[in-house]
Amino acid sequence: MKKIITSSLLVLCATFASFAQKNMSIKLREIAVGVGYSAYLGDLQPKSFTHSQPGISGGISFRQYFSDRISAKVFGNFARVQASDLKSGDYELYNYRNLSFRNDIKEVGLQAEVSLFRYDKFNNYNDDKKKYHNFTPYVFVGINGFYSNPKAYYKSEWVALQPLTTEGVTYSKFNMAIPFGLGFKYQYNKKVAVGLELGMRKTFTDYIDDVSTAYPDMASLLIDKGQTAVDLSWRADEKNNNPKNYLPKAGTKRGDASDKDWYLLTQFVLSYNIGK
Repeated sequence: MKKIITSSLLVLCATFASFAQKNMSIKLREIAVGVGYSAYLGDLQPKSFTHSQPGISGGISFRQYFSDRISAKVFGNFARVQASDLKSGDYELYNYRNLSFRNDIKEVGLQAEVSLFRYDKFNNYNDDKKKYHNFTPYVFVGINGFYSNPKAYYKSEWVALQPLTTEGVTYSKFNMAIPFGLGFKYQYNKKVAVGLELGMRKTFTDYIDDVSTAYPDMASLLIDKGQTAVDLSWRADEKNNNPKNYLPKAGTKRGDASDKDWYLLTQFVLSYNIGK
């Protein structure tokens, strides 16, 4: 299924790119910077949609218009996502796991965009018989690759969790996602535009938060990865109401592997028209 989705999106982006063969020199080209905040949905933030426990995000992009409604954007973003059982509001999970993480995600990708209104009001080559606007909402879909490295705060420092295999599983730091969402852009003049974009990322990994399946055999984990790995795999014993000598049995549920992780970006965007 992953290969089918990826292939379909690449075909979609290539189809949009074919518009570039006609009148490319007179279409709008923009470079942009965006800043905002990011959020995460997963085992430590189980709500269906939320901006709770937000992080910061920022990025740069290049957008090429192929017509007054169709455009494509190449982008690179940084997004910090974070969550903890304590702050998620689910105190049953907090008492059971007491897990938390932070992850500084770096992504690059390509998205195709469709505007609701004809856009680029200030273009001298516009068709006089059509009405153009200097504002429009739009929707987008694309594909990206991202680097993910979850960490936990432990003994006054942030410790990378992936090398510790806290569930006895080795997973990749590099993954793919499907970005999609909606936005709004306003053309202030011929050169400058501003906008707001809300994008969701459907990932193909359940380890943005280092939580997915079950607790490993702690004795084996201690031998293979050391005491730090055991301490960060099971953190409920840090709470006063849990005995320090208790460890969960191998196979005890730690997360839910049936739902992959998501992350969200909400950014205010400033764009500059670089012309032909």
